[in-house]
Amino acid sequence: MKAKLRWRLTPALSALSAAAGTKALPALPALPALAALAAGALLALPALAQSAVDYCAKARDPVRCEARQAALKNCADKRHAEKQACLEASIPPPDCSRAQNPQSCEAAQKAREVCRGKTGKELKKCLRDEQPKKKPKKKPATQPKAQPAN
Repeated sequence: MKAKLRWRLTPALSALSAAAGTKALPALPALPALAALAAGALLALPALAQSAVDYCAKARDPVRCEARQAALKNCADKRHAEKQACLEASIPPPDCSRAQNPQSCEAAQKAREVCRGKTGKELKKCLRDEQPKKKPKKKPATQPKAQPAN
């Protein structure tokens, strides 16, 4: 990609250096590309900050989203189990009244409460055991096809 970029920028830099009366350096074509990339990254920072605020405004549960963002900032210096405990203590449970399936949400909340403090495979097994079993869907009864009369 550097070769393509250098090939595209070389004629423009040659024209600029000829107008200024200086000779272009061979490594110079990479410098404007880096400067443009850095400028683009700096200009994008405010847009990234705004999108995080807008994200919570559009969330299903904006209060929980904002609390989660604050908890992530507060618990950023902690690691592993200590960070998990910090996040669990800081983030409020979801509002199941707004969920697509409130009964499933409440069952998941109860499972999380029962399995609190477990990690790794133990946590996965506990959550799997505590979740209510899904009822298998019944296949609709099909009528036997009528045999053609001979």
